[in-house]
Amino acid sequence: MTPGKIILVTGGNRGIGFEMCRQLATMGHKVILTARTSDKVQEAVVRLANTGLKVQGEVLDVSKTGSFKVFAQRIEAKYAYLDVLINNAGIFLKESLQSLTEQVLDETLKTNLYGPIFFSRELIPLLHNSKGGRIVNVSSFLGTMSDMNRNYTAYRLSKAALNAFTLHLSVEYPLLKINACHPGHVQTDMGGVNAQRTIEKGAETPVWLAVHTEIPTGKFFFDKQVVGW
Repeated sequence: MTPGKIILVTGGNRGIGFEMCRQLATMGHKVILTARTSDKVQEAVVRLANTGLKVQGEVLDVSKTGSFKVFAQRIEAKYAYLDVLINNAGIFLKESLQSLTEQVLDETLKTNLYGPIFFSRELIPLLHNSKGGRIVNVSSFLGTMSDMNRNYTAYRLSKAALNAFTLHLSVEYPLLKINACHPGHVQTDMGGVNAQRTIEKGAETPVWLAVHTEIPTGKFFFDKQVVGW
C-alpha cells in the first residue's frame, strides 16, 4: 500500500494501539484513532499533535455493539471508504477457571470477540469500497490451539475464538485481506513492566500487515512471519 490510506484503529489511545497510530501517521496515512470516551480520544489526539502528527479521533466503545451501525454511517459520510480496520481494543482479566465468573467471561467476550465480529460486519462495506481493503485482528498466542496452556481462561477463549473468526472471515470475504497477529509480551498496562518487548516492537507486525504491499490472507502472524493457529 502506498501512503495516504485511511486506517481505523480501535483502542488507539494507549499502549500498542497508540503506537500503531503514531507509526501509521508518521508514514503519512490518514489515521482514525478510537477510544471509549471523548476525553481519552482528545488526550491521545493532543499527545500526537504535540509531536507534529495529526490524526482523526472518534469515540467508540467496542463492547457496545448497538452503536456500531451509527458509527459506520458517520465514517461513510466523512470518508466514503476505509482501507484498513485494525481491531486492537481488548481487555485481559486474569482469572483461572476456578475463579472465573459469568460477569468476567461476558465482559471479556463482549470486548475481545463480539466487538471485532460486529464492528467488522458494519465496516466491511466500506472496506469493499477501497481498492485493497484489509482487516487486522490483534490476537494472542494465549489463544492458540496448538499451544494451549493453563490460566487466563476467559482471555484464552476470547482469543481462540477471534482466531477462528479471522480465518472464517477471510474465507467469507475473499476480496479483502484478513489476518490476525500476536504482538508479543509487550511493556504496556496489560503486559506489565517486566515484559520483554517494547511497545514499538509490539506494534510493528500489525502496522506491517496494514500497509505492506504483498501479504497473504487468512493467516496468523508473529514478527511478520506466519505461525500456527
